[in-house]
Amino acid sequence: MEKLESVFFYHLEKAIKSYRQFAQNKLNSNALTITIDQWLVLKVLSDNQDITQTELAERVFKDKASVTRII
Repeated sequence: MEKLESVFFYHLEKAIKSYRQFAQNKLNSNALTITIDQWLVLKVLSDNQDITQTELAERVFKDKASVTRII
């Protein structure tokens, strides 16, 4: 079995986690006490005020239950 460090998806997940930490730190440094996911939902809603929850979920890459928790 190959080592975890040699699997592409391991490195992809690690990069995504690093990016999310960076982005969250940027929000925090601007005195925004919301998560990246909350910011993304607010941004999409701001740009598309007549969007449905299903469309919103698709645009933020979440399922409807996750979007419900966020909003």
